[in-house]
Amino acid sequence: MVDALQQINIRHEAIEDRLLLRLRTSAEGETSLYLTRRFVARLWPALLKTLGADPAVASQTDPVARSAVMAFRHEHAVSRSDFSRPYQAPAAKFATPPPAEQKDETDETPVEIGEKTETADPDAPLPIEVKGELVELCHIQTPGQERVVLIFKTVAKKAVTVNLSIDMLHGFCKLLQQAADKAEWGLALALPSIGPALHPIPGGGRVVN
Repeated sequence: MVDALQQINIRHEAIEDRLLLRLRTSAEGETSLYLTRRFVARLWPALLKTLGADPAVASQTDPVARSAVMAFRHEHAVSRSDFSRPYQAPAAKFATPPPAEQKDETDETPVEIGEKTETADPDAPLPIEVKGELVELCHIQTPGQERVVLIFKTVAKKAVTVNLSIDMLHGFCKLLQQAADKAEWGLALALPSIGPALHPIPGGGRVVN
C-alpha cells in the first residue's frame, strides 16, 4: 500500500548548518533528510524551471506575462496551504523508513505545510531519532501536467520519492525560501511576485488553479 504524504516541514539545524526536511506520511511514518547550502543552491534553479513548465505559465509567449502568471499561481497556491499548524511528528519516529509516495488522487486533502515544529522552542535540538540522511542529488520528473515527482538520492545510496501537485510544489518552494533565509546563507531564492513591476495578464485574464 502506498503511503500518502500528510505534512512537510523544513527547518534550519544550526549545529550542522543544514536544512532538515521532514516528511510525515499517513501511515504515521516519517522520513528526514538533510539539505546542504550547496545542494539547495543547485536545486532552486531546477525547481524554478519545473514551475515554469506549468502549462499555464509556459503557454505565455511574453516573458513578462510568464512571470505574472507564475506569480499569480504561486500566491494562489500559497494562500491555499496551511503554514500555521505546528508540525506533528508521528508517535513512533523512524530515522529513515522506506520511501514514501503519495497517492495520485485529484480529490486529495491538501497537504498541511507547517512552518513550526511540535516543540515549544522551534529552534530546540531534535531527538536523535529524527536526524536526517544527507542528500547528494535530486531527480525531478513531471509525469503529468499537474504532478511533480522529486526523487532525493542520499549519500547512503537510498532513494526517497515525493509526489507533489503543482500547488504543493509552490508550497515546498515557499518553505525552502523561509528556511534558507533563516539560515542566513545569502542565497537569492526568489520567485516572481505580484507588484507594480508586473503588468496585467493580456486580455485581463485571471489565473486560478
